[in-house]
Amino acid sequence: MFSDKCLVIKRKRQVKSYTDLEVWQRSHEVALTFYRASLCRKKIVEGYYSRKGKKFVSSLEIARGSAGESHYWIRVLREIGEISEDLANRLSGEYEEIIPMLSSIINKLK
Repeated sequence: MFSDKCLVIKRKRQVKSYTDLEVWQRSHEVALTFYRASLCRKKIVEGYYSRKGKKFVSSLEIARGSAGESHYWIRVLREIGEISEDLANRLSGEYEEIIPMLSSIINKLK
């Protein structure tokens, strides 16, 4: 997945911190992407336990938006070679089922 170019420092600066390494920067972006995906689950749980109709629907809508964004980032990660096509297809397949499920629940509650 990673090549030697991951060790290249952007703008050829002197390394003062691990954050100057491209390999760290790219890994950090992957970590942020998957953290954002986890927010989707948190919103569903938060909304479910609030049990306040509109609040639950709002939480589900936010979760659906997060799922859509995560689905996009899977594509980006695949296209830049950070994840395999097989993994990207499996994850995308999950989101292609999760997003309509969220939409169905939202529509039933509205």
